[in-house]
Amino acid sequence: MRTKKLPRRKQNKLDKIEDCYYFLYSTCQRGQECGFRHNLLSKQCNILCDEWDRTGSCREECPLRHSRYHLKKSRVDEMCYWENHGGCKKRFCEFKHENEEKDEWKRGEIQDLNEVRREKNEIVAETQVDPEEFETERRKKRRAKIENSKIKKAKQIMARKLKRDMKGMDAGTRLNFERVLNLIEGKKSEDDDDAELRELEDLCK
Repeated sequence: MRTKKLPRRKQNKLDKIEDCYYFLYSTCQRGQECGFRHNLLSKQCNILCDEWDRTGSCREECPLRHSRYHLKKSRVDEMCYWENHGGCKKRFCEFKHENEEKDEWKRGEIQDLNEVRREKNEIVAETQVDPEEFETERRKKRRAKIENSKIKKAKQIMARKLKRDMKGMDAGTRLNFERVLNLIEGKKSEDDDDAELRELEDLCK
């Protein structure tokens, strides 16, 4: 018996790893049909991806550049033609502008990948927690969780026992104990524990 072959999915040779020139510097008319990568984060970044540069492959979601267009032609010192000819409409235009606000997005750029890694390590170092403090806090929270669980279980047992006892009470006595039952089952804060004890003490006098 001959096995029916499934149709092969048509794959893009580039697999959308390399940046689209038109998306970076203008508008790509192909949209999702384009075989090149359209990544808004890389559009805002001029850092060449080290992984892509070495191997030619990387994640499609990588925020770094998967192209060398910006290395071949620097636009930093070249004035934008469209600024004085109808106005520059590009949100992230790499050319220089008379209007300094148009170039603000470039000032936060980090041009060197090693600098990116260095800043990342500095952030990690700043957010590191002392292992002993972390373990102490973890144990403290675990003890509190266990204690709360024990209290909750004890209150459930108390409520069940109280309900059984209330079946043999007269209406007046049962009404008094219902207040305690409501406190047990409807506890809203730690102060309610004291209220329960006071109610029970008054009823048992």
